[in-house]
Amino acid sequence: MNRHWNNNDDIINDMEDMETFNKITILSIRGQTQFNILPDKLTYLDCSYNQLSSLPTLPNTLTHLLCQHNQLLSLPDLPNTLIILNCEYNQLLNLPTLPNALKYLLCSHNQLSSLLTLPNTLTHLYCSNNQLSGLPTIPNTLTHLYCSDNQLSCLQTLPNTLTHLCCHNNQLSGLPTMPNTLTHLFCYNNQLSSLQTLPNTLTHLSCHNNQLSRLPTLPNILTHLFCYNNKLLSLPDLPNNLENLKISNNPFNLWSELIDTTKINVDLAEIIYEKLSIFDDRIRELQNELNKNTYDNYNEKMAQLKKDIQEVLNLKYTIIL
Repeated sequence: MNRHWNNNDDIINDMEDMETFNKITILSIRGQTQFNILPDKLTYLDCSYNQLSSLPTLPNTLTHLLCQHNQLLSLPDLPNTLIILNCEYNQLLNLPTLPNALKYLLCSHNQLSSLLTLPNTLTHLYCSNNQLSGLPTIPNTLTHLYCSDNQLSCLQTLPNTLTHLCCHNNQLSGLPTMPNTLTHLFCYNNQLSSLQTLPNTLTHLSCHNNQLSRLPTLPNILTHLFCYNNKLLSLPDLPNNLENLKISNNPFNLWSELIDTTKINVDLAEIIYEKLSIFDDRIRELQNELNKNTYDNYNEKMAQLKKDIQEVLNLKYTIIL
C-alpha cells in the first residue's frame, strides 16, 4: 500500500485506523515539521524537502530512506535492511552505525568531520562538501567515490572496482595508484605535483589548478582533458579521440621537449641553436595555439618539427616529445 501525506491532518486521520496504517509499505511525506510514528511494514520512506529536525524510530523492514534537504541534526538507528540512504543537505555532525546491507550512501552537504566503518556492500559513496580530514578504509565493492570539497590531505587505497573518482577541492599532494577500472578522474584544485600512471580505461581527466609540471602518458580513449593553470612545460601525445581540451595558463616550453640539450656538446651549442632559430616561428605558433586551448594536428606538427630539426642538424642526439 502506498500513501502520500501533505499535512498533519492527513497523519492524524490515518492514526484512527492503525491496522490500515500499518499496511503501508511506501510512504511520501511533504509539508511536515515533525512526525512521530511510521508503519510497521514500511520499506520505502521519502521525507525529503521538509523542515524536519528529527526522525522517529525506523521500522526494521526499511530498505530506502530519503531524508535529504531538511534540518536534521542526527539520524536514528538505521535498520539492517537499509540499502539506500540519502541524507544530503542537512546539518548532521555524525552518522549512526551503517547497516551491512547498505549499497548507496549519500551524505554530502552536511557538517561531518569523520565517517564510521563503511560496509563491504557499498558501491556508491557521496560525501562531498563536509569537513572530512580523512576517509575510512574503502570497501572493495565501491564503484563511485565523490569526496570533493573537504579537507582531505591523502586518500586510502582505491579498490579495483572504482570507475569514478571525484576528489577535487581538497588539500591532496598526491594520489594513490589508479585502479584499472577508472573512467573518470576529477582531481582539480588540489596541491598535486605529479600524477600516477593513468589506466587505459580513463575517458575524462580534470586536473587543472594544481602544480603539475608533466602529465603521464594519456590513454588512447581519453575524450576530455582539462589541465589548465598548472606548471606544464609540455604535453604528451594527445589521443586521437580527444574532444575537449583546456590547457591555457601553463608555461609551455616546447623547445625543451623537442631537443634533449643535455646530450649536445657544449662547444656546439651556439652553432646548433643558430641553425634551430629557423624553427622559432613554428614553435611560437604552436605554443600560442596551446595557450588558446586549440590543438589542431598537435601530434602531427610536433612529429614534423622533430623530423625537420633532425634533418637540419644531422646530429646523433635525442629529440623527444
